[in-house]
Parts: sequence; structure tokens; C-alpha cells
Amino acid sequence: QSLASLAPLGALLERLRPAFAALTLLFVVVVGVLTLIPIEEVPGAPGSDKLHHLVAFGAIAMTGVLALPRHLESRWIWVMIAVALYGGAIELIQPHVGRFGEWGDWVADTVGAILGGVGARLLIRLTRPPNP
Repeated sequence: QSLASLAPLGALLERLRPAFAALTLLFVVVVGVLTLIPIEEVPGAPGSDKLHHLVAFGAIAMTGVLALPRHLESRWIWVMIAVALYGGAIELIQPHVGRFGEWGDWVADTVGAILGGVGARLLIRLTRPPNP
């Protein structure tokens, strides 16, 4: 019964899919800009650089999975892969724009993508109304 009480949240998630799609696009653009502008222009942020990567790419993956239309939900793993590849591409581009690409950043991006994607998938599964 406790899972059935989460059904209203599932309905809300369903209605918010377009907003999740917009958030995903916004996060992709913001992360791209902040990771590719010259380092002296990046505003300082407290905390660990790797934690920032994990949270940013986790947010992209989570909103990306939540944005998937119901008929494409089975492709949620591809969202995580795409987000991890996006992080890798950024790390490869950074040395060409006066930044430093780091393997550790890409690992944090990938872990974030996995955690965000799996978290979103679990949220969807737990809030889906039970079949009659």
C-alpha cells in the first residue's frame, strides 16, 4: 500500500515531462558554458571540483530520464551513456580552450550520470500506478 500512495507523484512526474526536457537542455547549456569558458572567467564555487561534476552530470541524466516519453522509457540507459559521453567530450575539448581536461573529472561525470539516471528510473518505477 505504501507504494500505491506514491501514484499521485507519478502522475505529477508524467505532467512535468516537458519541464524536465527544458531543464535538461538548460543544464546541458550551462554545464557546457561553465566548463568551456576560460578558467579566469569561471565563478568560484565552494566544495570539491569532483563533487560539482558528479552533481551537474547527475542532474542532466536525472532530468533527461524523467523527460523521456513513456514509449521511450526503455531507452533510459542511453541517456546515461549520452551524458557520460558529453562529459568525456568536454574533457577532450578543454585543452583547446585554455582549460585542463582531467580523467578524474570524466569519472565524476560518469558516476554522476549513472547515479542520476538510476535514481530517476527508480523514482519512475516506484511512482508508477500499479497495474489493475
